[in-house]
Amino acid sequence: MNKSGRKMLKQLTNSDKPDPKIIAQLAKGKLRNKISLLEKALKELIGHHQKMILFVQLKHIDDFTAQS
Repeated sequence: MNKSGRKMLKQLTNSDKPDPKIIAQLAKGKLRNKISLLEKALKELIGHHQKMILFVQLKHIDDFTAQS
């Protein structure tokens, strides 16, 4: 996972009402060329359950990375 994706997922899991425009602005590098597409994708509803799953998955990634 790249740094942009990681930051965006973290912001999604930490916000009660994530703002797609703010999250899309976390994009770096070539992903910056796709801000409008990111905003559109991020407008979809993400519920509490999905946030919990993302949080757990990010924790697993952190744990595996720390072991490397």
